[in-house]
Amino acid sequence: MRKWFVISLFMLFAFAACQQEPVMPDSENSFDPSKFQFNFTIHHPEDATKGIKTAWENGDRVFIFVTGITNGYLTATFNGTNWNTACVGIGPSALGASGTLHALYLPYGNDALPSYDNNQWTFNKGTDTYYFYAFNKAYTVEEVGEDFVVSATISMEKPETYVQFYIPYLEANETIQLACNALCPAGLASLNVNGYITENSGNAGAPVNGYAGTLAGEKGYYVSGKPVSEPGKDYYFVLKKGNTYSHYFKNRSAIQANKAYQLASYTTWPVVGSSHFVTVAGKRLETVNKGASHPWELGTPYGSTYEVPSVLEKLPDDADWNALQSAAAWKDMKIWDAQGSLVVAYSNYVFLPRSSSASSYYWSNGFASALQMSTDGTHSLIDSALPGEAYVRTLEKRDWFTIIATEDNTTVTFNYYAADDHIKFSRNNGIDWEDCDAGHHIFLLKQKGDRICFTGERTNYKNDSGDQWGTPGNKPIFDADQKVYIAGNIMSLLADKDNLSESAFHGAFSKGKNGNDEIEVKYIDISDDDPLILPATNLPPRCYTQMFRNCTKLTRVPAFRVETVGIRSCYNMFRNCSSLITTEGIELDAMELTEDCYRELFRGCSKITSIPILRAPTLAKSCYQQMLSGCTSLGTVVCLATNISASDCLNQWMSGIKSTGTLYQAHNGPFAPNKNGVPKDWIVKEYTE
Repeated sequence: MRKWFVISLFMLFAFAACQQEPVMPDSENSFDPSKFQFNFTIHHPEDATKGIKTAWENGDRVFIFVTGITNGYLTATFNGTNWNTACVGIGPSALGASGTLHALYLPYGNDALPSYDNNQWTFNKGTDTYYFYAFNKAYTVEEVGEDFVVSATISMEKPETYVQFYIPYLEANETIQLACNALCPAGLASLNVNGYITENSGNAGAPVNGYAGTLAGEKGYYVSGKPVSEPGKDYYFVLKKGNTYSHYFKNRSAIQANKAYQLASYTTWPVVGSSHFVTVAGKRLETVNKGASHPWELGTPYGSTYEVPSVLEKLPDDADWNALQSAAAWKDMKIWDAQGSLVVAYSNYVFLPRSSSASSYYWSNGFASALQMSTDGTHSLIDSALPGEAYVRTLEKRDWFTIIATEDNTTVTFNYYAADDHIKFSRNNGIDWEDCDAGHHIFLLKQKGDRICFTGERTNYKNDSGDQWGTPGNKPIFDADQKVYIAGNIMSLLADKDNLSESAFHGAFSKGKNGNDEIEVKYIDISDDDPLILPATNLPPRCYTQMFRNCTKLTRVPAFRVETVGIRSCYNMFRNCSSLITTEGIELDAMELTEDCYRELFRGCSKITSIPILRAPTLAKSCYQQMLSGCTSLGTVVCLATNISASDCLNQWMSGIKSTGTLYQAHNGPFAPNKNGVPKDWIVKEYTE
């Protein structure tokens, strides 16, 4: 037995078994409309369980068109229990004694307006969605006493060629649109006088309007259209909510017509646009091209006849592009009417648009090579001159400079920068970014563990005030009123995120002198779980000078390696860090030293028990002067210098150190107990790896 979902409009009274043909009013102006009652029974489609909408809901409206009547129509609106029927543009007497009708239900029907022209009914909006329909259903008009009762049974059907997608937890007052590479916009275009429907049909990947609905009591939006019949296809969805774009990727064996699919909660859809990044195959790429706002836009061309981006622009290099080609799947598709490739690795993905008329190119770092994307979707790395336009997709690492609260209700002030520095901050690990106020910006970290990430384009942080230190104005990069951890990649604060400039981060986390007194910095430390990284290995002059001076609560060092070192780089870098317990993570591998480069590097670090290996064979003027002075717990030193002739290179370098310990030196090295600064009770041995 077929199961019907039957909902009656309303039954006002029982009818006599036999009624005479009703006598209709002679004209529209000679009858009382209240004398007409409607007894329509409207069935929801019997296969409703195959779609999102499974039953009539309060506010649903069905349009009823009577054969032969072109100047008006009827509407039946469900109130949750019954249906209310109204005539629009016609009087009930025009229905005659009997006839046929056609019915349409449209998801946007509450505010749609039908109109008749050229033998067909059309609607003023929303012609890209599914619909319910009924053709040529008989109706009768019976006279009951002084009243006329219009009766009909209307069994609605739904076309089986549509697929529906439902997006839960999505609410908005703005227009909702969704594009999917496997979804073609489709919907009712017109209904002719004989009840036949003409449909609109668009191309796969074009945007489709969304309509509010509920599923299991949760609000959301649904879209519908006709699926592309291509088994084994992956599906990429881009949703526009107001002016915000989000995207979602799903792997399916096939999307079938006459089915409904619930997508992931909208709250989990990543936002796309400028300054939004996604990691694919270990490469963190921006979600849109330079100069574009949406994933499908090519953006600003940067070809041979166009402006080339600054060399400071962080672009994927050849290795990055090769990794994306080898470790990710490239899926040729069309989205929002634009052609391109969806690059997918595991659950992460990025869309790279391309031209439909000529090959497109994506610059590689250095602008000597590019990734070529042909119109047929093939791609390869080339190093020849580019015959067409080239575009930019920027690359960024996720490890931004970060401040992490260790106590509730911590106030942090980010200091001293100008609007041109373009300092931005994020409270959700780089998903969304906001501009900092120029000059300083105050943050409240409400709970322990709350964090703020920073990125910017400042050229430097340096000291310009003589023997004072700290950023200009003798302020550190930031102040805090309680202990915080600093973490992430410090280079994210700079315009050149790969290279340091002269005096970079000079006194960055220390404060200036108060007269002759040193100002203690009590608020920063580095966590073992969230380390601070100083990735640059080539240090220009005065880089990192006095960077952590007087940070008395610092227990760990940032991870960094030195390959080349400029004059005074690292000078006083950890001076008076009296809580520092380890130097693990530092590699001082520069083989050529410069004047004052490591001078007073660990002076006053009274708790450290070891230091990095000092590998340079030849010392420079004052390079190790007072380097380990006051390291009262240090019991092991490895120094492989053999040429120590430079003036003051070892001046007091081990003064005030632990009274006993072991120094390891190179074969035939110059050190001995009580010689060249080594304490008299220390043991000197030859070092072997």
